[in-house]
Amino acid sequence: MRDVKRFEILIETLHAPKAQKALEELGVQGYAVLRDVAGNSDGSVRDGDGVTNVDQLTWIVATCPAEIEKQLAERLRPMLRRYGGSCVISEARRLEL
Repeated sequence: MRDVKRFEILIETLHAPKAQKALEELGVQGYAVLRDVAGNSDGSVRDGDGVTNVDQLTWIVATCPAEIEKQLAERLRPMLRRYGGSCVISEARRLEL
């Protein structure tokens, strides 16, 4: 097993590609994108069943080495300030095969 940082990013679906680009630019390869997530973001309930991407949420779960945690956080922070959303960072272990 290897210690990693787990990023859980909740962002409007329209802006999710920007978050994915930030991950890829830093070499993060292990991530999953879950679209049409239902929940409460910024005080408003989102059902995930809209006709367009407007007002829908995407949840991105990524793991990365601890060495790039701060770099990734600094890339995501302005994006989340501008477009809304949230990011939770936690410690995790990746099972090496």
